[in-house]
Amino acid sequence: RFLSFYSIFIGTHIIFYPGAVFFNLLLELPAVRFDLWEDAIWAMAGCSIGLFCSALGALARTPTARVTANKPLLYSEPAVTPVSFNIGLAAAIPLVAVVRYSMGLYFHLSVDPDYRFDLVSYLNGLEHLLWIGYCGLILQVYRSIKTRALSDLYISLALVLGAILIFLPSGGRYQAFGFLPFLIVAYVTWERQAKRKAFALMAGVISIISLSVMIDVYRNIVDLSTRSTVEKYGAMINETGKDSEGSQETWEGIFVGRLSDFVAAGRIIAATPEPFGYRYFDGMSTWWQIAIPYFLRPEHDR
Repeated sequence: RFLSFYSIFIGTHIIFYPGAVFFNLLLELPAVRFDLWEDAIWAMAGCSIGLFCSALGALARTPTARVTANKPLLYSEPAVTPVSFNIGLAAAIPLVAVVRYSMGLYFHLSVDPDYRFDLVSYLNGLEHLLWIGYCGLILQVYRSIKTRALSDLYISLALVLGAILIFLPSGGRYQAFGFLPFLIVAYVTWERQAKRKAFALMAGVISIISLSVMIDVYRNIVDLSTRSTVEKYGAMINETGKDSEGSQETWEGIFVGRLSDFVAAGRIIAATPEPFGYRYFDGMSTWWQIAIPYFLRPEHDR
């Protein structure tokens, strides 16, 4: 299936690994640093091994899937939640933004150097609350798909745009539009009309590319920390489509650079086991604690 877990998992790895390398090769010069570009081959090797092992796992469960494929499944569509409930959940998004702003955790370090690193233990809990807010947004989109009411559509668009605009001046890509891929997958899954699916997919991809470039250009504007929030919005709009200050990068180079997450994997693999040794299964017993906000377990080693 196009939107199965395996399809999404493999598709994202193809985009951020061999796809990103291919896009770098299309540019006059790679969008990543040359010292990191040299380790790209290790990233490709790691991606190939990882996807091969994932394929083996998929094959291992195929017989079970075939046995249960012909059995009837009891399935009922999720209930359409009230608008008030959806907006109530989505209200957590501006709440998190206000709390992060008051704690000095709102702006990205490149936008405001006075980032409160001493309070980062609260970010985990705030992220949990933020994604509860995104649930309200996604539920409202689901409601607009089922009811086809213009009022529900307008509310959905307002919630999506509001969620983006609230965190856009922060300079954080994840906070500003990190929810968009999940929203796109949810919409394409629930929507039954092919034309609407295609339009939503195209609009989502264009939005993600545009916002990625916009925030990268925004981060390179000088003296952002001395400007007001309104001036930050203005600076972001004025600089959109232009090269960032002090840089000759085109928007293509900026976007391809953001896709090139493979450089981190390549460098880590190239630097292992020297100077970093293999960890094997060390620390796996504590992975379950990742879901627990850090400030709720102060005894955890710092």
